[in-house]
Amino acid sequence: MRALLALVVLAGCHALDEAPEYFRERVEVTGDDLDAAPRQPAELGPLDLTVTGYDAESAPFLDAILDVLEPDVASVEFQGPWASRGEARRGRPSPRADRRVTIACRPTFSASPWNPLVAFPGMIPFLPVWLGYGYTARLALDWSIDADGARRIEGHRDIEVAFREKNARRSAIFHLWPSTGFFGTQFVLGLVLAPTFLVYDEDATPLLVHEIGPRLGATVAAALGRDLERALSCRRRPSRSRARVVRRSARDP
Repeated sequence: MRALLALVVLAGCHALDEAPEYFRERVEVTGDDLDAAPRQPAELGPLDLTVTGYDAESAPFLDAILDVLEPDVASVEFQGPWASRGEARRGRPSPRADRRVTIACRPTFSASPWNPLVAFPGMIPFLPVWLGYGYTARLALDWSIDADGARRIEGHRDIEVAFREKNARRSAIFHLWPSTGFFGTQFVLGLVLAPTFLVYDEDATPLLVHEIGPRLGATVAAALGRDLERALSCRRRPSRSRARVVRRSARDP
C-alpha cells in the first residue's frame, strides 16, 4: 500500500506543470516600497544608456527596468561580467544621444530566521506549500543623467521588497513526506536541510521579477523623469550672477 501511494505521489510530480497554480512554485509579495502608481514621464529619450555592474544577480532587475525604458532608448551599452549576454539581447549601436543615463543595481537578500522551522517541523502540516519561506530583497539603485549640456544629476534609491517563496523546488522532495512516513527519506531530508533555508536561493529571482518587474521599471522611469526635468530646468534658468549682469548691462547707456 505504501509503495502504491509513493507511485501516485511521484506521478503527480511529473504532472507539476499541469497542476493548479496553488501547487506550483510561486512568489507572493507581502510588502514593498515601490511607487504604488508611478507617474510616467512624458518623454525621456532618446537616451544613450549605460548599464554598469551587469552580472548574474543584477541582470534580472536591470532587464525589468530596461523593458520599461525601451521606447526611449537610442543606444545601450552593458558593462560587467554578463555584458556579452546583454549586448546579444539588447545591444543596438547608434549615434550618441544628447541625453546620457548611467544606471546600476546592487541586489542583496536576507532570509527570515523562521525559515528552518517552516521546513522542519513545518513540513508536517505542509507549511512550505501554503505559507512558504520568507525573504527580503534590497535593491540599491544608482543613476546619473547628463542632459543636453546641463549639469550632471545623480540619483539613488533603496527599494525593499518582502516576499514569500511557496512550494520551493529545492524543498519539494520533502513536501511528500507521507509517502515514506515518519523517519522516511523525505522526513529526514526535511530535518537535515532545514538550516539551508537561511540562505536565499537565486532560483526564486525570476519569479520575484515576474511579480514586481513592471512596477520596478515604472518606479525607476518616474525617478529618471523627475531628475531629467530638474536637469533641464537648471539649464534653462540662468544663474543669479548671470541675471544681475544682464540687468546691469541693460541699464548702461
